[in-house]
Amino acid sequence: MKNLFIASAVALSLMAVPTVAFAQDDAPKSDVKKSSKPKDLWIYADANLALTKFTVTEDNIQYVSDNMTAFYVRGGVKYKYVGAEIEFGQGLSDYEEDGITIGVGSQVAAFGMLRLPSENYDVYLRAGYHSSTIELSDGTFSEDVDDEGIAFGVGGNYFFNDNFGVRADVTGYNLSDPLDVSYSVFSLGGVVKF
Repeated sequence: MKNLFIASAVALSLMAVPTVAFAQDDAPKSDVKKSSKPKDLWIYADANLALTKFTVTEDNIQYVSDNMTAFYVRGGVKYKYVGAEIEFGQGLSDYEEDGITIGVGSQVAAFGMLRLPSENYDVYLRAGYHSSTIELSDGTFSEDVDDEGIAFGVGGNYFFNDNFGVRADVTGYNLSDPLDVSYSVFSLGGVVKF
């Protein structure tokens, strides 16, 4: 009788082990820590206000214009350490000197990107090609000149949460024919990840 009692106690203990194991699996998921690894693939869009300056070189002397304003909208995709984006820009103000007014009318560009991702920020280099319309006027005539060239920039994003952040960058746009000038853009705006 004593042996039967011991055998029953052992059998009951063995049957209780899986119940304890299953009970541990039912622990609340809120205790599970999320990984701080940045998301590998994301699509984004942003809108930026910008300051623009024209640079003209003549007889080895560089002339830099005052600030003009512009508005940029960008969209793209980033995967790990690379990315690509398209950009649309529109000038909001012009620069005038010696009776000549100059400004960026509109612009479209495509960029490839190298990036350094992290949990809350994203630093990148970008290089691409742009097509820009430059508005020229001297009071008696007005002309829109279409020009294109390469563009290089550096910048970064800082994210407040998984979807929203701010973006800042500096980009130089070279123009070649018929204009032999360049313009640089400093932009600041908001970015949304999807």
